[in-house]
Amino acid sequence: MKKLTFPIIALTIIFASSLMMLSCGPKKDTKVLTHDTITYSSTSQYARVSSYYPTSNWVSQMNCLQANVGTKNGGFLITRGYFTIDLSSLPTDVSQIQSITFILHSNFDASDPYYGGNMGTGEVAGSPDGNAFIISRVISAWNSSTITWNTQPLVSPSDSVLVSNTSNGAANAVYTFDVTTLVKNAIQNGQANLGFRIRLQDETTEYNSVNIITGVSKPADRVYAEKLAVAYYK
Repeated sequence: MKKLTFPIIALTIIFASSLMMLSCGPKKDTKVLTHDTITYSSTSQYARVSSYYPTSNWVSQMNCLQANVGTKNGGFLITRGYFTIDLSSLPTDVSQIQSITFILHSNFDASDPYYGGNMGTGEVAGSPDGNAFIISRVISAWNSSTITWNTQPLVSPSDSVLVSNTSNGAANAVYTFDVTTLVKNAIQNGQANLGFRIRLQDETTEYNSVNIITGVSKPADRVYAEKLAVAYYK
């Protein structure tokens, strides 16, 4: 019987060559986890609406993001705030988004004339909610130059986050909270540019309030303006 040495050697060489070709072939695309910070930009919008002035627009007087309850000339007053933040740098495939965290700072100098001297910290003694606020995802169009109390945009009934009150409404408070679901839903529904609404949890107790530094606050304070800390694969 003849030995099959040559065919076996040939097959071994072919098999080894195939393995080398596979190992040298195109590598699988591996996405990298990226950490980034998104803050205000030239396209950011800010608005304030007041139940006491239901048809008035306050864009010319915006210097912070406000949500408060009070009285004026004997009438009850509720203020809410709206704002947008540019999400265009985030992937449209939301499965690549790992986490998104909002970072907001409260007022830094309540007596500063830039803010009209009325940025009170605003937690009422004995109030269980104080300056706790709710941030909700906006789902209909609005414009900072025309929005009023009577023309407030719609917000999602399910996409909201409750942000707990600070101790005694402390100034310089930092609010850090997860908004991953809110932002993912905004992107998935083509509503990433519609922004968010801020309102107090308790809109019935007088003098509750929260005031947030933004991109239209005092220039020296804008380093503390709203930010999103994001982690996503790209």
